[in-house]
Amino acid sequence: MRLSFSVIKNVVLSAILRLYPSRRIHGIRVVFADTEVDRAFASARLEDALELIKANDPSRYRRVLRYVKQLVLWSGSYSAASQPSSIQIGNAHFAQSDIPELASVIIHEATHLRIGRCGIPYKGALRGRVERRCVKEQAEFLRKCGEPGEVLASAYEDALQSEWWLGR
Repeated sequence: MRLSFSVIKNVVLSAILRLYPSRRIHGIRVVFADTEVDRAFASARLEDALELIKANDPSRYRRVLRYVKQLVLWSGSYSAASQPSSIQIGNAHFAQSDIPELASVIIHEATHLRIGRCGIPYKGALRGRVERRCVKEQAEFLRKCGEPGEVLASAYEDALQSEWWLGR
């Protein structure tokens, strides 16, 4: 039997992540890969973000629980989804975002996981379509969070004009 590189990579990464401290929040395993992060503060922020999603958008909350099995807080400057069911949240992004924005990032990345599970690859011309869909989900959620959410939603939608994903 021949294993693919991505399967081997996922097994190795999973084993490495088990070495870091973790806890469960809303049934999602939260891994503290950034060992300098204040775990109590980070856990409270994630709890607040997930509670906000649950209160304002129950259907998206159910999708998050369905597609996200692990959140990894790391020292990087960006957030990303990693198939089959993990989201990496960069500490710089995590520490600077307010709760509605953090919640919307979780929704954005969970949408990547959902799209990926449908067999749609994140490459070529599809990247723009995927990002537009993820931002649409994110913006729809933010608009349920009142006026500050409306401002953030517009900013995320405006950012689509630059096609920032082409540089990734």
